[in-house]
Amino acid sequence: MPEAAPVPVAPDRTPLLAPVSDGPEPAEEPTDHSSGEGAARQRRHTIAVLGAAHSGKTTFLAAAGLAASGASPELGRWNVVAESERAEHFLVEQTYALAVARRFPQATMGRSSFSYVFRAELTRGRRPERVDFALDFCDVGGREYQWKNYGNNLVLDSHLGRAGHLVILVDPTGNGPQAEFLAPHLERLLKEFQKHRRLVRGRLPHRVAFCVTKFDEPSVFQNARRGNWVGQNAQGDPCVPAADAEDYIGWLADDSGYVARARALTKTYFLPDHVLWYAVSAIGFHRTPGGTLNLDDCSNRTHDEDGLPVLRGSARPVNVLEPLIDLGRAPGGT
Repeated sequence: MPEAAPVPVAPDRTPLLAPVSDGPEPAEEPTDHSSGEGAARQRRHTIAVLGAAHSGKTTFLAAAGLAASGASPELGRWNVVAESERAEHFLVEQTYALAVARRFPQATMGRSSFSYVFRAELTRGRRPERVDFALDFCDVGGREYQWKNYGNNLVLDSHLGRAGHLVILVDPTGNGPQAEFLAPHLERLLKEFQKHRRLVRGRLPHRVAFCVTKFDEPSVFQNARRGNWVGQNAQGDPCVPAADAEDYIGWLADDSGYVARARALTKTYFLPDHVLWYAVSAIGFHRTPGGTLNLDDCSNRTHDEDGLPVLRGSARPVNVLEPLIDLGRAPGGT
């Protein structure tokens, strides 16, 4: 049993496990279109996005929609379907801000939950492979994750309880105790799963994508270059190769208390072989109109005449779709 995180805990109120929707995995995943919609629903996972204030949850959602619509052949053919008109409006609004207006989506303040079905046909291997998952986005400000809200926000509680897979976003440049925002809710999940005897080797069974955001931030990117962590993806953009991501995040944690605490929390609550690691950029790196990339001057962030942050060029998400693909292909977590 992992140790409970050292944060205040309020009494439980609403059971988290009742809304869980991920069903048991079929013996074999269908790999062609003859499988039908019923089979797709059976194997669909639900992925929840978690992150503290200013960790980039809304920007991640917009970047995921943008990356899916413009995915390279290596990442398959994608469809994204909003499960309500409000969800569709929200995604269109946020994606427009990022892709067209070249502005960062505004921080969220409400208490709404949106769900999007991502469907893809991947071409890895000799036959196409279908991936089908629901990405749940809880439109609450990151401060809703503070311990004093533990058990008080029914929208957030349902959001956590429904998901068998988690994307955890951590901003290495952040200015707040990000792990402390997440710890009470992970502790509550642990208690619920223990109560229902659903822990695995004393830990939560969820599949987790631990994503360190803002890889494009000059201080983060140039530091990674100096540490010799930077490679190149299939599109020619800088990235941390998947094989190096866990070690890179461990290296980053040596200098970032925010990353170190969130990383330790993740290792405490989840099985080691259920956690995948990523260095993520929602906006990617700036290229000249001719397509040139200058590694010494490739930040895609600038400011407008009012001093507000805007994109310098087109958004080119890096490692945003990959964690969703990997979670979508993984066995059911709960």
